[in-house]
Amino acid sequence: MVNPSADMFMVRAGEDGLVLPRFLNKGVAYIGWGDVGPVVPTDSKEDIRRRLDRMDPMQGPGARPNIVGMLRRFCCEIGVGDTLVTYDPRTRQYHLGIVTSDADIRLTAWHDDYVERGYVRSVDWVKVLRRDSLSMATRKGLNSQLSCYKVSDGVRRELLEG
Repeated sequence: MVNPSADMFMVRAGEDGLVLPRFLNKGVAYIGWGDVGPVVPTDSKEDIRRRLDRMDPMQGPGARPNIVGMLRRFCCEIGVGDTLVTYDPRTRQYHLGIVTSDADIRLTAWHDDYVERGYVRSVDWVKVLRRDSLSMATRKGLNSQLSCYKVSDGVRRELLEG
């Protein structure tokens, strides 16, 4: 079951929840940019940015800080035992899961016709909540367009109680 004192992070399952079935069916959460290489706590943001620049020189400069932050968060801040939340816009449901592994780099099938190297964590998906059952404040707190971010304590509490 979900640990009420664990940190909670949103990890989006692609645009419009496109890869959510893969998250749920494979018991994982993942993000791209795996060709950046291992991201460890001793890596500075500048180290990661330089590797990202070499891997994807066409990436717009405005997107780089968000990608670097997401990579550090997914690989270094999320820990085994923490809770992940992701959203399915088609069913208007949030899925909560417990992280059961460190981040690992693997070839990942995002879609049937697209495979890339990405960062993967094993997740035991354990709870589903209807979006409409949540308060407006919590819905707004989960509305960020960032792909991976830490959920505030108030939002975390309501998701755990729901």
